Amino acid sequence: MSDTQNDDVFIDIENAVKAMKRGEILIAIDDEDRENEGDFVIAAQFATPQMINLMATKGKGMICQPITKKRSRELDLSLSPRNNTTEYSSAFTLSVDAIEGITTGISAYERAMTVKVIIDENTKPDNLQTPGHMFPLVAKDDGVLERKGHTEAIIDLCKYAELYPSGIICEIMDDDGTMARLPRLKEIAKELGIKIFTIASLVEYRKKNPLKENSNEIDRINGIDELENPIINLPTEFGNFEMRCYTNEQSDKFPHIALISSPIDNNKAVNVRIHSECFTSEVLKSRKCDCKSQLDHALKLLANESGVLIYLRQEGRGIGLLNKLRAYKLQEEGMDTVEANLALHFNVDHREYKVAINILKELGIRKVNIISNNPDKIQALKENGFIIEKRIPSMSQITPENRHYLKVKKEKCHHLIDLGEKE
Repeated sequence: MSDTQNDDVFIDIENAVKAMKRGEILIAIDDEDRENEGDFVIAAQFATPQMINLMATKGKGMICQPITKKRSRELDLSLSPRNNTTEYSSAFTLSVDAIEGITTGISAYERAMTVKVIIDENTKPDNLQTPGHMFPLVAKDDGVLERKGHTEAIIDLCKYAELYPSGIICEIMDDDGTMARLPRLKEIAKELGIKIFTIASLVEYRKKNPLKENSNEIDRINGIDELENPIINLPTEFGNFEMRCYTNEQSDKFPHIALISSPIDNNKAVNVRIHSECFTSEVLKSRKCDCKSQLDHALKLLANESGVLIYLRQEGRGIGLLNKLRAYKLQEEGMDTVEANLALHFNVDHREYKVAINILKELGIRKVNIISNNPDKIQALKENGFIIEKRIPSMSQITPENRHYLKVKKEKCHHLIDLGEKE
């Protein structure tokens, strides 16, 4: 789309941000080799009934509300499909309507009302009903740098404009019912007196202009606070550790933990294990998984060679203990771990690593030898500027009870596990 640079209907990202601040509606176009579609986009806090009506009559596509992952958790909006098979993995949650003041929920006035309820900080899950007529979409944490979609584009623009990070988007169809492409989108923009920006230009802008964490909604799960007087000496059966506790909005009274063995030399690569809580394995000695054996292996290695173990309070791949037990029940009925999570409307892996990343940064660690079999965890560190000097395999105890579980982790989650089988 290089020919767009000299077309007066197109604007650069700095001007798109200014337009967002003024509450203007824009058209966002994604890449020709992707959907090659245009969407009307506007910041959610400026979504009036008139704007909703314009999208419905001029866009004619589905009117959706991109939100952050944090907001979806606050409103208990689980992902809608059991197994998202869409080409670009659009992360729809269950559709919703506001409860108060709503009749059918479909009018432009009532949909605008639902939009306002979704972004109201006082809204609780029981203020919404489902199914409804607004369709929330959960944006990827790292915006267009992670997924080049309209969902991420409007969230990124809102953050640059220091607005609440939520927007309204609607695909634009032509009069004959086909998707409007670039020549027609330019005509529509000129007819309505609005501007167009490309998601490709937003990607390039983001690479040069990092987002600041100072928008109206700061995703505090990514931040950490060290607790008052949290540093203690902790002797264990593996060796002696220094224990530090960190809290954030999600951890509440159950803080995340850093166990440090020996003084850290940040001039060298530090051995690091990022480990998520598993009550059933680590306390009850369950044989359903390999979590305890991985934790024991890491503690033994770190006690002998020094390093850091970060213990995150995100039970059951981030879905919590009760939902993990629900997943266990589905597994007893024949599902594997991946199928069970999807059946419960969760992601395959719901864990977050940004808290761990911030703890490592707080400790001054930048170069690591990561003790892990999980490629997603390794990629998260790389994307956040860490240098991975080597990967140390996390050793698992393989039992008859957990062999199938480990095979699913290897085949469906792509974990780097040696099951001792011929490939």
